[in-house]
Amino acid sequence: MEDSTAGDSSAAKLLSDNIMRLLESIESADPAELSRELFSDDRESLQAIIEAFPRIINTAVQVYKSFAEALESLPADEGARMLADSLSRINGVSLGEMVNSLSQVLIQFYERDPGLFNRSKLETTFDAIKTIDFGKLRKSLTYKARARMEYRREAVALMGEQPVALINLVSLVPEYVNHTLKLLNQVLDSIGFPPEAMTYAVFKILEEVDWEEMSGAVNNVSAFINTLQRGDLLLGDGSSDFTGVISSISEDFTRNVNFVEVARAVSALSEYVEAVATSLACEALGKEGGALAISGALLSISNSAIRSTSAILEEATALPPNAFEAMAGGLKDGLDVRELNTALNSTLVLFNRFAAGDPELAGAIIGNVLSSIDSEQAGQAASTLVAAFGKAALDGTTAGKPEPGVMSIVANNTLASYNKLSDEDSRVIARGLDVFLASLDEDQVRKATRSVATQVADAALGNPGVTRAVAGALLSAVFKFVKGYIVNLVGKRRQGVT
Repeated sequence: MEDSTAGDSSAAKLLSDNIMRLLESIESADPAELSRELFSDDRESLQAIIEAFPRIINTAVQVYKSFAEALESLPADEGARMLADSLSRINGVSLGEMVNSLSQVLIQFYERDPGLFNRSKLETTFDAIKTIDFGKLRKSLTYKARARMEYRREAVALMGEQPVALINLVSLVPEYVNHTLKLLNQVLDSIGFPPEAMTYAVFKILEEVDWEEMSGAVNNVSAFINTLQRGDLLLGDGSSDFTGVISSISEDFTRNVNFVEVARAVSALSEYVEAVATSLACEALGKEGGALAISGALLSISNSAIRSTSAILEEATALPPNAFEAMAGGLKDGLDVRELNTALNSTLVLFNRFAAGDPELAGAIIGNVLSSIDSEQAGQAASTLVAAFGKAALDGTTAGKPEPGVMSIVANNTLASYNKLSDEDSRVIARGLDVFLASLDEDQVRKATRSVATQVADAALGNPGVTRAVAGALLSAVFKFVKGYIVNLVGKRRQGVT
């Protein structure tokens, strides 16, 4: 036992001495001289080093191979026990202490001189930047990227010739995903902080983010986009060349796109998304309290949207009059009426073409909608809405509290604004309508109007129950309104009010 220990000690000392002599030789040698000796003009050293690389790699591969084969030759329990026993001898405490020591050294160096490492690296970087031929670097990296991509393509092609191997590799994806999910769940489960501690930690992280730098990034991105647009206008002699660039890109992109397959894929994906959403919603609604929780969440989202919209509108009402004048001027000058008219004409043409292709299309859609409506409920809803609108128009009720003429105030303000505008320019509306109506296609408007009227009438006649319910509610509301107006008028006359 003592001889074995002595032999191990002698071997360790001999190896240590050799390593020390090698390090001392490297330390005392001039790096340039050492490199010249290693790669001398006779190329013997260079050839020896180059020839040694494969042997070194092959040796390492053979060592790993022999090691794996040796473990494989052992019984599974024994091999696993030996490997586990060997790994268990790694001193984790020393490893942790090494990390602590390195961390402490870096902390001390940084606290003593925070710019030390940056200055050293910057000096080296500056010298390297002055020396590097970036043209050659760009070309070499380009060729390397091309070679790597070509290698990957060929590797994938070879894998395609071995479908079993490819299937086995792809089958690993779920395993990695499952392990990742398990790890994520474990991490989240481990974060069992009290609510106040968790909230404090998250808020602290948000506060530590340099939001000034974030705003600077937003400004720089905006400036980049604006610079890009200015450069686009300069290259195009005042007109944008972006459309041409995008057209070229679109042409290249769509040249080999199989839009039939893409359309099928989008359709299939939409069906899958619908199935997932429906399944999740049904499962959630089927759980105890699920419906209440979902409705509460939707209500919360709606309330947030309403509150944010209300806040925006409230801030907008506080803007000075000149801001509204500027926005109105921008809207008047910026609205492209010609394009709007073109869009309307195109819409009419498309509608007429659809109607020509299937004259019963619009009627069928309207008929299907009307046929699914509950006649009794539709009549009751129409009656309620008309009566409520009439009441609001007459007495201006808001939230159950009578207010003096809400509708009349709105109407009076609208009329006053129109009269003021008309006094300044009596033909302001006529001119706008002249330009707008003159640009409309008379034949298309006439054809579309007749088609819509005919199909709506056909759909209404095809569903007499709904038509009677809605018409009855409207006639009843009009009758009540006229009756009330006459009674009110007679009463005022009896009281001597003219």
